[in-house]
Amino acid sequence: MEDAELEGLYYNRYRWYNSETGIYISQDPIGLAGGNPTLYGYVKDPNIQIDPLGLMSKKGNDAIKQKAPIDFGNGYRGRKDSFNYKGESDFEIHIYKIKGNSLVEVGVIDSAVNWINKHGHTSSPELPAAVMKKVKKLCNK
Repeated sequence: MEDAELEGLYYNRYRWYNSETGIYISQDPIGLAGGNPTLYGYVKDPNIQIDPLGLMSKKGNDAIKQKAPIDFGNGYRGRKDSFNYKGESDFEIHIYKIKGNSLVEVGVIDSAVNWINKHGHTSSPELPAAVMKKVKKLCNK
């Protein structure tokens, strides 16, 4: 696997993707049902589509909802990641701002509603009050 990554090849569950050429090195395993007439392409239009499993492209909005299923309103979405910490169930919430057909992470907040220095974020973002209210409600605060 390390050799493949050095060559710019990445395996995403079903087939190998060449990051330099922007295409897969094998045909789409579901053929034309994948929605891309080239059979080797990443997606038909990479500006508005993604292909997270290498099987079928999704429009940006579908991808946004998949990555950040919680709608906080005002152009903000989120994802709640649950985990076990020292034998206790806990969670953190990743908060994203919608920019066109993409998501930009603005911060990560823990279950006690404290901002976490994570993923390059070193300060608390300024969120609209209505968004912060929904985040606190999700944290039961």
